[in-house]
Amino acid sequence: MINTSNGMMSTTSSSNAQSPGLKTYFKTPEGRYKLHYEKTHPSGLLHYAHGKTVTLVTLAHLKDKPAPSTPTAPSSSFSTGSGVRSAAARLLGGGNGSRALSFVGGNGGSKSVSVSSRVGSLVASSSSSSTSTSNFDGKGTYLIFNVGDAIFISDLNSQDKDPVKSIHFSNSNPVCHAFDQDAKDGHDLIIGLNSGDVYSVSLRQQLQDVGKKLVGAQHYNKDGSVSSSRCTSIAWVPGGDGAFVVAHADGNLYVYEKSKDGAGDSSFPVIKDQAQFSVAHARYSKSNPIARWHICHSSINSMLSQLMGPF
Repeated sequence: MINTSNGMMSTTSSSNAQSPGLKTYFKTPEGRYKLHYEKTHPSGLLHYAHGKTVTLVTLAHLKDKPAPSTPTAPSSSFSTGSGVRSAAARLLGGGNGSRALSFVGGNGGSKSVSVSSRVGSLVASSSSSSTSTSNFDGKGTYLIFNVGDAIFISDLNSQDKDPVKSIHFSNSNPVCHAFDQDAKDGHDLIIGLNSGDVYSVSLRQQLQDVGKKLVGAQHYNKDGSVSSSRCTSIAWVPGGDGAFVVAHADGNLYVYEKSKDGAGDSSFPVIKDQAQFSVAHARYSKSNPIARWHICHSSINSMLSQLMGPF
């Protein structure tokens, strides 16, 4: 590079000719700089096709591993007699305030739906388990991000630029993920794939394992059994006792319970009006997902749970 204003010049000569049509200089307040090298990319970089998947970053703070507690009688996460005091109620409304769930669609429009009065019939029962499946005793803050067909985990406080863990997926690319630092059992990380498949895993268990595949994972919507549309966003229900919501490109949201079998049979009625908001619930108590919310006829790009008023 040469600065023609102050006469400074690099000692290394250029061996590569500039490509036709490329600008060979740029101007700054200090002078005019002439480019001697064309930017090249090493062959080890990811293929261009991977750039079509948006990279998301999740901040995960691992607390100290809790001490084993005395086993207690199983309790129901969802009440069958008092309506919804659980996933949908905590996410969308309840208590002295109300909760609004905002959606951003593929056409650029957005809507905010208050459905605290619509979810009163959401009924499901399950037993909660407080047994932790992880045996990693560490703590710290980690960055979780997806690139191409892999999930990478980096130690936020480490000086090492390389991730401490990579998890590869053979059939589809991960596109969204979320972490729950207040999870009562080991499964605190959920991952949505481009194929529509969803996994819940223990972050501690992934960090301890030396392999490049998921370990101890719970698999939901396997092979698109419920929805073959790609996942676009995923989120834990605040205070939902292990419930989480997955948004899909077909305009639907599905509510899952991580304490239930991921292979549980779920069937929902056909959506008659694609432009109309609707809520459908699973017919059986063992079904997973437990509910479907149809928001719009286009893709839901993101979702946000917002607390409005005292809760």
